[in-house]
Amino acid sequence: MKHLKNQGCYCILSVLPFLLLTACTPYRKIVYFQDLKDTTRFYVQDSIRSTQATIQPADVMDIYVSSASPQSSTTFNFGGTSSSGAEGASASSARGYTVYGDSCIEYPILGRVKAAGLTPMALKDTLTRMLNDYLKDPVVNIQFLNYKVTVLGEVARPAAYTISDGHATLLDLLGKAGDLTIYGRRDNITVIREENGKRTFARLDLTSSKVFLSPYYYLKQNDIVYVQPNKSKSASADDRLSRNLGLGAAILAILLTLIYLTK
Repeated sequence: MKHLKNQGCYCILSVLPFLLLTACTPYRKIVYFQDLKDTTRFYVQDSIRSTQATIQPADVMDIYVSSASPQSSTTFNFGGTSSSGAEGASASSARGYTVYGDSCIEYPILGRVKAAGLTPMALKDTLTRMLNDYLKDPVVNIQFLNYKVTVLGEVARPAAYTISDGHATLLDLLGKAGDLTIYGRRDNITVIREENGKRTFARLDLTSSKVFLSPYYYLKQNDIVYVQPNKSKSASADDRLSRNLGLGAAILAILLTLIYLTK
């Protein structure tokens, strides 16, 4: 009997390390930029290009003008209220200027103004020059109303996110989405992009600093980012069960071991 008890203890204790290992995700699978070994060294990329988006046909732009004469400025604004004013988000579509197929917006007093192909900053400069004929010291603020990128899969908050300034990187988006869950694969993130009638796919590896060199690191309008689940998540149909099964089994093994040892 004592021999069987010892043998049972040995079997449980030998299985315990395996249960504990399967209950955890390996450290190296969740660490970003693993190839940056020396944290005291500064790594400088030779050139970081401007990533502000260019305005495209069908974009909707929020344009608000202010000047030294607020009353005169209202002529160039919908309702005379900025996007951060009392009207709030419900007025966004009413205020938005659509970029038509001929690349222009229809602007009060100024008429048709070319917008497509310009960055918001370039359009701001264009409008400021034109408004100098009508206003004293005009100030123009421009934002996208329909610029969005979508993240799906193993992140805390999958959703479509509006990027009002047209500047978004992969890390920006993942930050907005609350980062990857413990079940998300850091080494295999898919970016889906449609440009000029073609759909392209890119796989990015967040465990390597080379991700910063990818043209897909800088997101574009309507990009979709998909975070693939790892094998431990894929193997389970119940997310809660997959999180707790390994830990529960380990606790059970410890309890059984204690029972054997106290008999």
